[in-house]
Amino acid sequence: MDRFWNKVQKLPGVNTCWLWTAGKDRYGYGQFKLDGKVVRAHQVSWKIEKRVNPSYLCHTCDNRACVNPAHLYEGSHASNMSDKKHRNLTWSKYDPHVIRRIRRKYAVGFSSGQLSKEFNIPRSTVLNILDGKLCRSTGGPIRDPNFRYYGNRFKKAIPRKS
Repeated sequence: MDRFWNKVQKLPGVNTCWLWTAGKDRYGYGQFKLDGKVVRAHQVSWKIEKRVNPSYLCHTCDNRACVNPAHLYEGSHASNMSDKKHRNLTWSKYDPHVIRRIRRKYAVGFSSGQLSKEFNIPRSTVLNILDGKLCRSTGGPIRDPNFRYYGNRFKKAIPRKS
């Protein structure tokens, strides 16, 4: 158990997320090796707290790196999708102040990858914010949609083929 809890950062405050600080899968869920198998960290946290193997866990906080058992509940894929749909996470998850900070940092030279790591959101989401596809109320596109960027964004762009 010490090996598990050493990889968790408990944020200050009441009922806050407990962030997994070790390895994550490509979807942002924490990974932990238990009995020779790689399992999701929030499932291990649930198992430690409730002493039951969960069939399917959902996050109430919508933070995939969170392992706080108080933020988890047993459900199904269908109930998770229904819950997500009712909260419209794609558009409401991100605070407009955070979006503006992302856009300002990109404008002064931060890459989308750096911003993705700093704000703990997928790179595709950062690119959608910068392209003006997400959170349109915070501004239009910063990146030129007519160009495809390869490597360093300050190199000359290559025009897209029609």
